[in-house]
Amino acid sequence: MPHRFLPVLLVFALGGAGCLVRGGEQEVDPAAPATAGAALDPHWRDGTLPPGLDEGEPVRGGTLVVRTNVNPPSLNSLLDSDGWARRITLHNLHEALVRPDPRDHPDYRPIPELAERWEESEDHRTFTFHLRRGVRWHDGRPFTAADVRFTFERLLDPTVRAMHQRQAFELLEGVEAPDPYTVVLHYRAPYVWALEKIADVPILPAHAFEGHEGAAFNTAPYHRAPIGTGPFRFVAWDDQVSITLARFDDYWGEKAHVDRVVYRIVPEPNVAQQLILRGEIDLDISLGSEQFVKLADEPQVVARYHRLKVFDASYSWIGWNHRRPVFEDRRVRRALAMLLDRETLRVALNEGLPLNANCVFYHEGPACDPATEQPAFDPDGAAALLAEAGWRDADGDGVLDRNGVPFRFTMTIPSGNPVNEQMILVYQQQLHRAGIEMELQKIEWSVYVKRLREGEFDACMLMWTMSSVEADPYQLWHSSQRDGGSNYVGYASAEADVLAERIRGTFDREERLALFRRFNQLVIDDAPILLLYHLPRRTVIHRRLRGVHVAPLLFFDLREIWIDPRYGEGA
Repeated sequence: MPHRFLPVLLVFALGGAGCLVRGGEQEVDPAAPATAGAALDPHWRDGTLPPGLDEGEPVRGGTLVVRTNVNPPSLNSLLDSDGWARRITLHNLHEALVRPDPRDHPDYRPIPELAERWEESEDHRTFTFHLRRGVRWHDGRPFTAADVRFTFERLLDPTVRAMHQRQAFELLEGVEAPDPYTVVLHYRAPYVWALEKIADVPILPAHAFEGHEGAAFNTAPYHRAPIGTGPFRFVAWDDQVSITLARFDDYWGEKAHVDRVVYRIVPEPNVAQQLILRGEIDLDISLGSEQFVKLADEPQVVARYHRLKVFDASYSWIGWNHRRPVFEDRRVRRALAMLLDRETLRVALNEGLPLNANCVFYHEGPACDPATEQPAFDPDGAAALLAEAGWRDADGDGVLDRNGVPFRFTMTIPSGNPVNEQMILVYQQQLHRAGIEMELQKIEWSVYVKRLREGEFDACMLMWTMSSVEADPYQLWHSSQRDGGSNYVGYASAEADVLAERIRGTFDREERLALFRRFNQLVIDDAPILLLYHLPRRTVIHRRLRGVHVAPLLFFDLREIWIDPRYGEGA
């Protein structure tokens, strides 16, 4: 979910509860509830956090309540490419050999996790990891190199539903565990992001999968009740209601401060808003744009919450299933892009918060060329492209056709997002005026993900979120990832394949960035998807929370968050 704000007039009030006054300028004490005038506070207005939220002496105890807007398909990010499955488990419940440093924006270079140190060979083809001793799984069993070897062997097993992860390890040819605390990974060829991708692999307990070999791994009960080594352990999953984790008191590293984390599953924005109004949610990163703006009119929300607007590396998009003949011609796909008035909808439905997306990488990073833009809204130009591609209303029924086949398709979207639904309905009207008939279908998230994976859709709507400035395009765009992988739209381009492969093996950064920019230009020209927006993460954070550090490309590190017992004093 993505920043840039207009200059605003700063208004300062002197004195008042919860305020420290220095030199005539108001400084908000983050431990105190806001006063009624806090709506004018510059931090609230601009969507930034006041200084000091990640400081102080932590206090142990309490329950942290986080809202998630989907019921994840599983709690194993090795198995499912789901943003919330990853946020809930990776580096919280599961751990990897290394993890990205959350305080190293924008590079997020890997730091030790289950491996206390490692060596990389000069030819970048061998990585030797030295594991921590004394680490235990949440069930008390010891963690060893055998678990690491098991995990990577499952990752490489083609019967395991891990293609979204496996694509990053196509060059991995062997995993050795010469002793209980050493693991060696051997690559056939150098891969520029090998270490970063290793940080994405949740290490799994081999003993938990006995009797679930091969494809049976995919349906193991483990995926709904996982065992990890992280600072939080699994407690319960009440389907469609909540997922509960608790602090793991035998954790090898610094213990989490809160006793429990409860992820409340609330897909409906209006229900989520009522919970926020009552102060029952501590952290919500899934607010709609209108909600985010209009919550400023609710005094109890301003009093209880900080408001944060920050851009991560993500973009929303509409995808065309290239397996459907109607979407084979790129002139048609470009015409479809020219029939959506992104700018008007950006303001009318999204309060002007997002940026129009013109890049499939981190929009603030050097892989994006600001001069590259998707075709603008142009109904006349779209009509010309459609006619050039052979689409005309031959029978006079108001619907374009080609070779006797009318231009009709179904747009399938996840239920529970009224803004996306409104956007598609407006788009439907514009398409109708152009002679294209589109039906809207809304389905539950887990069913939706399954349909995407199986290619059972005409058109879809989704958001991709990346965890690095340089995101490997192979997973989403290489033709080898069409069946069972994350290339849901089935895009196939010989040039895209070559570029994706070259990028992976290019260690010279400037040369790699040039390839990135060429790749993005190709996506814009081919229009395999219709790029929508870089949306900011629209977040509210309860004022009782401390230890809050914002890493724009990562989720909050919940192990560092603590509940301030001083909250409410002075109100």
